[in-house]
Amino acid sequence: MKAVRALLPILDDLERALEFAEARPESILQGVKAVREGFFRILAGLGVEEVPGEGERFDPRYHEAIGLLPGEPGKVARVFQRGFRLGEALVRPARVAVGEEKSPEEEGLE
Repeated sequence: MKAVRALLPILDDLERALEFAEARPESILQGVKAVREGFFRILAGLGVEEVPGEGERFDPRYHEAIGLLPGEPGKVARVFQRGFRLGEALVRPARVAVGEEKSPEEEGLE
């Protein structure tokens, strides 16, 4: 019940954003960003934290590797979907690409 009550303001914010967008379509980006910020505040209030992302060491407890990209080996090169945890419990893993060094053959192709 606490989580549902905490999330209802997001619905209110989305409805306001849509009302503003009908009057001023250019305002939709600003409205969506405000809703996202509010959502993150609510998650934080519930004790939910984002899984560390780009530049952080790849951790299979919190990251799901879906590919490789040029970058620092063993570090998250790009986040495709944010992950979240509640304390040490994983709510959803972050879907990421992990950095890998280019091979000498690939270096010569540039």
